Amino acid sequence: MGRPLSELDAVDWSALHHAYGDASDVPGLLRALGGTDEEAAEEAFGALFAALCHQGSRFDASAAAVPFLAGLLENPLADVPGLILLGRLATGDDDQWSLPRPAEISGDPDLDPDALAAYEAVRREVPGLVGFLGDGDPYVVRAAAWALSWFPEEAGAVLPPLHDVLSSAPLPATRTTCLLAAALLGDRALFSLPVPDGDWPYATAALLALRDDPPAAVVDAVLDAARTLPKHAFQDDDIPYFYGDVPGVLASALRCAPAARRREAAVALTRLRQRTGHSFPIDAGLVHLLLEEAAATPGAHLSPLERAHLAALPRHAAHAYPGLLPHALHSLGLPDAFPDLASLLASRGLPSFP
Repeated sequence: MGRPLSELDAVDWSALHHAYGDASDVPGLLRALGGTDEEAAEEAFGALFAALCHQGSRFDASAAAVPFLAGLLENPLADVPGLILLGRLATGDDDQWSLPRPAEISGDPDLDPDALAAYEAVRREVPGLVGFLGDGDPYVVRAAAWALSWFPEEAGAVLPPLHDVLSSAPLPATRTTCLLAAALLGDRALFSLPVPDGDWPYATAALLALRDDPPAAVVDAVLDAARTLPKHAFQDDDIPYFYGDVPGVLASALRCAPAARRREAAVALTRLRQRTGHSFPIDAGLVHLLLEEAAATPGAHLSPLERAHLAALPRHAAHAYPGLLPHALHSLGLPDAFPDLASLLASRGLPSFP
């Protein structure tokens, strides 16, 4: 699996680049991450993350580092951070853009070629990463499940050991992580049973897995979770998705609500946001839901409150998260140039954005 650190000098790192310039410092950072000094390994993890996945951007040095990261995972100081780095190099630093399916899978020529190269580099390591699902350390299992979930093309190799974990009565955070991973890998059969009462992890994963035609009971369960999730459950640092932001997971899943349930989902997320405060994933979910409604629904069918919310939320999002609105518009097939968008909204009797 991967390449040993002894082969680092075979790569001309000075000819490669990361966020801060040439990548000649990467070999030293990889050696520190794979070493025995825990403090140095932690510092190296932060430096590699910042340089190779800077605000989600990948670079030519990112793909080059992947085999060496995979090669040092047997080091117990490097297994969890190495798996997390591999997942981030595959899809970027924010799960928001990767649910329910990473854009990198499409091979879209409009995507950054360095991002595509990093994704493919990690994908080549999947056969060696699957074994970490059988590790005795639940932190390793969760990191592996999360990292592997971005590769639905490899579901045939990943799902059997993932099912083994789920059948072993795992810890709650491990069960949640593995359910979400199975959903993102396309395992529809796993979610054929009714949703147990109050089981937001199962319901959320089921909505992601069955998003093309989700049963009403599944949508109901996720909406109920968004409305009633207690504040003490908002953050679970043992869940890798969204860095443990449970409302963020719910918000991203509710973007998959069917057209007839979009407004319910938007109302539930609005109330959830009132309870959580500042939340990028919730705002992103609202932008997507409201813009989908704007694209599909004549303005006469929107209430005054919905029309006002549609006008105000993207204005807030455009200032708070500069890249959010264009990304949401593009992903929905809507014009990402504001004059064109204004014309589309006006044609539906909807308020425009400033």
